[in-house]
Order: sequence, then C-alpha cells, then structure tokens
Amino acid sequence: MTFFERCFIAFESDEEPVCRMWEQYENVGRWSWPAKAQLVAIARALLMRPRLVLLDEPSQGLAPRIVEDIMAVIEEMRDEGIAMLLVEQNSTLALSIAHRAYVIDDGRIVHAALAAALDADQELKHRLLAV
Repeated sequence: MTFFERCFIAFESDEEPVCRMWEQYENVGRWSWPAKAQLVAIARALLMRPRLVLLDEPSQGLAPRIVEDIMAVIEEMRDEGIAMLLVEQNSTLALSIAHRAYVIDDGRIVHAALAAALDADQELKHRLLAV
C-alpha cells in the first residue's frame, strides 16, 4: 500500500487522519521531528485531493536517509498523477524526480527543458547549477 493510499484510508476513517496515518507508516519511529513535520505537511495537502501541490524545499534540513524517504513519497505522488511544482536547491534530487526543469536566477527563468535532458548535459548542468 502506498503512502498516498494510506493517507486516504486515514482520511476516510473515524479517527484523526494524521494520527491514523502515523500508525500505518512503518518507518516513522526513526524520523526526526523536522522529517515528521514535513511528512505531515505533505499528508495534509494530500487529504484535500489536490491536482497540484507546491513543494518548497522538502529536503531542507533533513538527514540524507530521511530525504530518500521523503522523495519516495513525492515519487508516489507523481506516479498517482498529482502535478507538482517542486522548488529544490538539491538539483540532482530535483532532476531525478521532475519531468521538466526550470532554472531560475535572480527571479528570471534562464533555462527550461526536460529534466532528463538537463541532467544528461553535464556541461550545461555545471554552468547553470554549479554541479
């Protein structure tokens, strides 16, 4: 069962949705408070059955292993057909999830392309993203 499905089971139950979701999520015990807060924020958004979700720096301040777990949830959301606008400074992470990439510098879009194309062009990535 996906995280997405667990959120809707929690939403449809008689109990507090977020509490139910925590009971069902298998790895939550080892997560830090910032990671739990990030997951709750995502779950709250999913409970509204959105067509578009804005994610602003979902990996910020989290341990690398927790970032992997959060990104797995985001990938599930993408696979469920939820459109996302992901703002993320970790370009490697963002490009691995995104369909399209927009590089913004000083408030202006300086490059727009398929994420896979940008990820494959090492010279362009280095020039635009300092990677």
